[in-house]
Amino acid sequence: MKLILVEAEGFENGKLFDPDDRDACLEPFIHLRARLRALGYALETADDRRVTDADWVWFFNVPQEYRRGTDGWAPRTWWRRFARRPRALHAECLAVGLRARTVLFLTEPTVVIPENGDARLHAPFPAVFTWDDRDAGRGPYIKFREPSPSPFPEVPRRGFRDRKLLVTITGNKSSREPGELYSARRRTIRHFERARPHDFDLFGTDWDRGAETYPSYRGPVRHKWTVYPNYRFGLCYENAEGVPGLVSEKIFDCLRAGCVPVYWGAPNIAQYVDADAFIDRTSFASDAELEAALADMSEAEFLRNLAAGREYLRSDRFRAFLSPAFAESIIRGLRLA
Repeated sequence: MKLILVEAEGFENGKLFDPDDRDACLEPFIHLRARLRALGYALETADDRRVTDADWVWFFNVPQEYRRGTDGWAPRTWWRRFARRPRALHAECLAVGLRARTVLFLTEPTVVIPENGDARLHAPFPAVFTWDDRDAGRGPYIKFREPSPSPFPEVPRRGFRDRKLLVTITGNKSSREPGELYSARRRTIRHFERARPHDFDLFGTDWDRGAETYPSYRGPVRHKWTVYPNYRFGLCYENAEGVPGLVSEKIFDCLRAGCVPVYWGAPNIAQYVDADAFIDRTSFASDAELEAALADMSEAEFLRNLAAGREYLRSDRFRAFLSPAFAESIIRGLRLA
């Protein structure tokens, strides 16, 4: 059995394959692991394993050893200030002649990890998987889609009048990088709190921390599918705008739970998701215009959006985002079979 090691920050010690993680979001990696095992590869998180035992080493995002602040290794989040200095795993790979079997996966946009946008840090890798359509197919860059889990539970179908207007399920995050949508997300939340206080709810993490208070906040939620069916529309803002091909699970979680997404992110989203299945936030000049459009939408038009979403979810276009397609894109890209 050949060994593939993975550096995945936050998912060490096998957490990358936890079947009980929120929204079953790690199922694609569990599927990938099983698919690779059938081909004779053992996929494991790197942890303290020796690179001399590995046939491949994969890095999910630019290696931690190359992420720097203003003074050496300076983590951007407060909790990592107390963490140990990251293992120089890529340097270890180079030292033992394993460069040709190192792979970079750019799974986060630059608003989350700025170094992911530095082509100089991509250069040491013979293969770089990216969701960015501007790079895919050029040089070492290989296109992949951020995967969604294949299984999804049945959700209740609620009537138009039994649903509140709008919900968002997201974490309270921020970034100083160009193109970030965290601030736009907060502006929309604030608008609907003022304009529709009884018809808008906010779920997620960290909204009850810090000096600001959010009266619409209803707490964390483990599975989005338990919340979305109670609303007509769900805010699905990506972490960044203006990046062709950056389509995360956000819009799919909403669609699959029978809620109409209000999407803002990839400028070419209609190349990936049928335009009738979601509301394009960029077609509105303000949150007030968005509010008016959502509030004035008839039941018949809403049901047409829902039907378009269900039709899309039965299509090959959507299946390209599920676990089997994700696994095959990697196996094919690296010629592992």
